[in-house]
Amino acid sequence: MYLFPLLFTLLFSTAPVPAASAPPPILYVSTDNGQHWNNFAEGLPEKLQVRNVMDHQGDLFLASNTKGIYVLTADGCTWENRSKGLPLGSKDFFPTALSAHGKIILLGTYQHGVYISKDGGAYWRRAMFNINSTVSDFIFNDDLLLAASHSGLWQSYDNGDSWKRHSTDLTPINALSLHNDRLFVARQNGIGILTDKGISWSDVQPEWAFAQLLTGGDYLYVISAKDEMYRTKDGSHWEPRLTWFPNGLPNDNLPEALWSGYKAQIPGDTPAGRIHPTSRGWLVWPGYGC
Repeated sequence: MYLFPLLFTLLFSTAPVPAASAPPPILYVSTDNGQHWNNFAEGLPEKLQVRNVMDHQGDLFLASNTKGIYVLTADGCTWENRSKGLPLGSKDFFPTALSAHGKIILLGTYQHGVYISKDGGAYWRRAMFNINSTVSDFIFNDDLLLAASHSGLWQSYDNGDSWKRHSTDLTPINALSLHNDRLFVARQNGIGILTDKGISWSDVQPEWAFAQLLTGGDYLYVISAKDEMYRTKDGSHWEPRLTWFPNGLPNDNLPEALWSGYKAQIPGDTPAGRIHPTSRGWLVWPGYGC
């Protein structure tokens, strides 16, 4: 009379438990101009969200949402955390920008100004005379270091230790780029050239905020948050992208591939974010929104 219950218990207690599906990678690399995307997250925590990647002298630096800074050395295969000195326990600490010059590594943040590492990322500290705004981008131009922020441009002549306003213009700036010896700046609804007299704005008017500047060949490209694109050779004339091909054309020049309509197709349901060219290949991560 107890045979059936016993048989039931034996059958189902030894049945294999279905394995939980592994979460999708949080960072991808393509070494064939975007045709295939592979996991590039060895050493990164599963729930980390990538916010920025920088290629500096063959080393890759990655800024994350709450886990700080990770570095993948030129001869390495695993990301290593290098966040000593950063206030990672603070709920409102949020990295927004990365830049480097020699051993100087700069980290811009949301409403906490600038953090500096003078030893390649081994240790970080806050700038002595800081920027009291959210930092969007940096650019080194000879002895001058410029920072784009939500309160305009800031400048430093000591590699980021002390900052002062570049001008009284408080227009929020999203991105900076050097092209053909001219310094280009992007704001939410426009693109301009920085001169001794201020910023000379073009008549380009996107529907969405400009978020990325890329150089490729003879052109400087500007991309909005909704993939509107414009390009220029000298800054005086901007060409809008009017036509493109489905998923672009094969091209080892990333800006030109994007111009032709290329979009990264990564596994899973989450669309890819912005693509970044590096010495290891093109990098992309899932888009998290604003």
